[in-house]
Amino acid sequence: MLELKIGQNNWEPPELDEEEVMRLVTKKMPITEEQHERLLFLRIRPYIDTVYVNYKYKGEPGVGYMVRFVFREDYVWNAEQEQLFAELCIDNSDCTYKYGFFDEIFDYYNELHPEWRLKRYYTDSTRLLDHIYHCMRKNTVKELLYKCGLDMLAKHSSDIDDLDLLASSPSEVYGDVPMKLLRALNCETGGMMLCHEEYRKMLKALGRTYGEVYSQPLNDAQCEYIKHLYDRDLTTKEIGRIYLARRAELSYMWHPRQFRDFLCKVKGVEALSDLAKIDSIYGNSLRAGEDDDEICEIKFYLLDGRETFDRRVRVSNRKREYDWQERNNGYVVRYPQTINDFCREAAYMRNCLLGYVDAFVTNATTIMFMRKNDDVNAPFITLEIYDGELTQAYHRFNNDCTSEEANWIKEYCLRHGIGCDKFFFNREIDLA
Repeated sequence: MLELKIGQNNWEPPELDEEEVMRLVTKKMPITEEQHERLLFLRIRPYIDTVYVNYKYKGEPGVGYMVRFVFREDYVWNAEQEQLFAELCIDNSDCTYKYGFFDEIFDYYNELHPEWRLKRYYTDSTRLLDHIYHCMRKNTVKELLYKCGLDMLAKHSSDIDDLDLLASSPSEVYGDVPMKLLRALNCETGGMMLCHEEYRKMLKALGRTYGEVYSQPLNDAQCEYIKHLYDRDLTTKEIGRIYLARRAELSYMWHPRQFRDFLCKVKGVEALSDLAKIDSIYGNSLRAGEDDDEICEIKFYLLDGRETFDRRVRVSNRKREYDWQERNNGYVVRYPQTINDFCREAAYMRNCLLGYVDAFVTNATTIMFMRKNDDVNAPFITLEIYDGELTQAYHRFNNDCTSEEANWIKEYCLRHGIGCDKFFFNREIDLA
């Protein structure tokens, strides 16, 4: 049974000579703005005696805050000390120390207790002290995990939900997740995922369906990608299939920035796929990697705020001249009726139309679609009318209208009292 209660210690560390400690602190402690926290080693054998010092506690110079941490078998800290060690030393990147002491500590205790399965933790040295403390304390979740080589799972074990205090193996600690899976998931992200029941269920199901996922240890990027796929509500089979197709590429990603760049591209493809389900024009007109900014913006309008923007489009149209919409001599002219109307026009026309959404819904300008009478859903010419004047009338890629189209638009403007004398239907002149 895991022991969570802290009993009474039968041994207490000897009192420190305060003058000696202060002398050591003032000798060893760097006095700089950047480095004012340090873990000092007073001894490393037969037990480890350390002092955490904050030289500028609350901004004031001088030894303003000092905490002692002693590591000895069967000597247990109280809950407050355990929390302080985590906050001040393990999770505090500002806490400095002499790295050489950790080499001595590792060599000494690893030879003395090979069953502890100590690791050096070169990029996270204080983790070695946490490993040693829990092996000395005994009967904790961390001791169980550390001794089984699951050090990264131990790092996050305090966040495990529904912890079984009767657990006698790592598998039981994590709700019967097989040891093979735990060993494969022994990384930062894997440790965080395994703390939560919903991810544990998914990871176990993934192992039953696609056992080869765990045939080799996963890194953080691979676990992050599996988590991303699950968070998108994909089925276990979809997760396994898609992950295995990307596994090799993800195996080379050792820095978080590499995965962020990778995921940004993936999200672009996924967003485009989601948009294509709304209207095929998006899949046919946009390209992930080339149009990511536009895809992201359209995703915001259609997947995140569609109901809101549909309402704003309707409200803005009520304030416009209804009679400006017409069907005449082979052409139809109408307002966008929904935000999807607006976005699909922008995606196909490949112009800067998306930049006009706010101006359109606030009636700062008016956008109209000109269509062929026999194909009213296909984007053809986009018009802008600002302050009663025609300011734009272009085909796809901002190509000019033909003379016949320009004459029709001029007659349209004349019928509705819209000025068009300042627009020349010549892109080089109009956009100059």
